[in-house]
Amino acid sequence: MKKNITITGDLGSGKSSVTSILKEKLNYGVVSVGTVQRKLVEKYGIESIEAFNKYMETHPEIDTECDNMIAELGKQSGQIFDSRLAWHFVEDSFKVYLSVDENVAIQRIFSDQKRINESHPDVEQTRISNRKRRESEIVRFKSLYNLDMNDFSNYDLVIDTSSLTPEEVAQRILEAYEK
Repeated sequence: MKKNITITGDLGSGKSSVTSILKEKLNYGVVSVGTVQRKLVEKYGIESIEAFNKYMETHPEIDTECDNMIAELGKQSGQIFDSRLAWHFVEDSFKVYLSVDENVAIQRIFSDQKRINESHPDVEQTRISNRKRRESEIVRFKSLYNLDMNDFSNYDLVIDTSSLTPEEVAQRILEAYEK
């Protein structure tokens, strides 16, 4: 069995919720780059996560700092990484990609009151912001590392979470991970 689990995927696919469930079931630690980035948004005084992603396009040292941290933490066993690129930096990991229908993702994000720096006045603004954020990430990761997150051959398991509960997704991951 691989010693860590890395979870990436579409915005709004349920990565954080699933990670929390897996943490409880496996008694693993959790490393969330999204949480780190949201704190950096506040630290830098940038108004939104979307604006922070644009800022990071011209400040690659922020990505490098986060990615080096992930690689170092990945040397330890018993970690779940909720991160866009941990699958690339944590070599000995079970790599999971969570996909989701865009309309489902937008509704999840719009309804999530815990997403500081990501609130929008309506669903359409959420959709626009989500698309811009994703485009920014694709540009950054291609430029920095020549990586394509959408190449599903990078992962051990791909799950469409559109019609599943976080508990169902976690159970599927556990079953595949334990095999």
